[in-house]
Amino acid sequence: TDLWVGWFDATVDTDLTRYAVLELPLPADYVNRVLFNYGVTHRVGRNVSDSTSIETAGGSTGWTIQFDYDNNDTPSVGGDETFLQSGDSGAPTFTVWNGQLTLVGIHWAITDNIPGMVGYWDADLRCGYANSAYMEWLGRTREELLGAQRQEVFGEELFHKNETFVRAALGGQTQHFERVLTKADGSTGYALAHYIPDKVDGSVRGFFVLVTDVTELKTAQVLLETRVEERTEELRQTVLALEAAKTQAESANRMKSDFLANLSHELRTPLNPIVALTDLVLGTTLSPEQRDYLQDVRAAAQKLLHLFNRLIDLMELENYVPVPGIVGLNSLRELSVQSVAAAVAAKGLVIQADVAPDLPLAIWVDLHLLRMVLLELVENAVRFTDEGMVSITFDRAVDQNAREQLCLEVRDTGMGIPAARLADISTGLTQADAPLTKRFAGLGIGMAKTLKAVALLDGRLEVESVPAHGSTFRVLLPLVPVNLSGQ
Repeated sequence: TDLWVGWFDATVDTDLTRYAVLELPLPADYVNRVLFNYGVTHRVGRNVSDSTSIETAGGSTGWTIQFDYDNNDTPSVGGDETFLQSGDSGAPTFTVWNGQLTLVGIHWAITDNIPGMVGYWDADLRCGYANSAYMEWLGRTREELLGAQRQEVFGEELFHKNETFVRAALGGQTQHFERVLTKADGSTGYALAHYIPDKVDGSVRGFFVLVTDVTELKTAQVLLETRVEERTEELRQTVLALEAAKTQAESANRMKSDFLANLSHELRTPLNPIVALTDLVLGTTLSPEQRDYLQDVRAAAQKLLHLFNRLIDLMELENYVPVPGIVGLNSLRELSVQSVAAAVAAKGLVIQADVAPDLPLAIWVDLHLLRMVLLELVENAVRFTDEGMVSITFDRAVDQNAREQLCLEVRDTGMGIPAARLADISTGLTQADAPLTKRFAGLGIGMAKTLKAVALLDGRLEVESVPAHGSTFRVLLPLVPVNLSGQ
């Protein structure tokens, strides 16, 4: 803004009066409002007693502003009490100074280069200041903005949109909020706005406006949120697909289990009377040849019955829920020996079963599952051992987290398992050597059943073997002692 400033003093009735002469291209009502409504007297410390419109030598409208001093005051041009001052070269440094809002020439230069909007609105919602960024967004010149009503500048829609924040700022409350900005040229961006009350002696004279363009940050945020939403949706769809595949697999597995169980039942049903009737016939008078035939029939039927029983057991484990209870270890030891006593005697083997003395007499475990595991391992050990011995040991162990475990170990001196096939044993449904299937009439169902039962017991199975020297099957389960004394 072009500004011409001059000073002169005069003494009237012993009082010193200072006059300031300004040439400002501003409306008269605006200059009067700045001088009298915004508290120049508060900043200057003197009374503004008069302002008069004059016509300057340049032919434009100027102003004389009169300041009254008493006899004890000494005015000092250029100090804190200076209202308007010219620079050394005669060029102005001040444009308008309205109390705390000091609009100085150098201030214009600074705020015009700030990467954001800076403005001021008084209590009557008239613009007192706007930097270049503010003017660019509003699409107005400085002359058009200064003194203009906010409602006129912003338009009805945007004015009412921000009215709540404006009223709160004029009420003395600092406001912070985000806005989507539409510039005068129609482009859109994002801004973070601050309305800061201008308070003097407890009263609010207006509010400062600071607006920062956060379009790049907001765009990056929106892009990131969009990518996160897209990725989240992709993951959700993947989870749904996995759940659907899991449900389908579980359904297929149940169908398979139900089919095999039903098939086993259907096949087992006629076998029971075949075995029973064969035994009855064997009790009658038969020729040696007839007796041999019938004994072969009974043996084959018993093998089929045994196979179907094991298959049914395996299928039942698919949906089995463990039911723990009190189980005596000595009873298990005796059961394991008795279950294979006949086979051990027939082969001339030695069987040994021991319970470590530091183990409790009883533990808390599912008896059905533990008995299934124990008998399967012991029967396999006897079946695959032609000479030597089978040993069964119940002992303590500790896992990697220092938790106590029950260690059930079944060791034999049988044919052993090749190292390359040990991994296959842990998968179940296989035997270490295919020719053994024919020799021992097995499909690996017993091992699959054992692995399933061990998993239901929250345990694990370990296998060690040396071909021609024997194998060791070790089952490790959580050890939960039971105090039978009730103490």
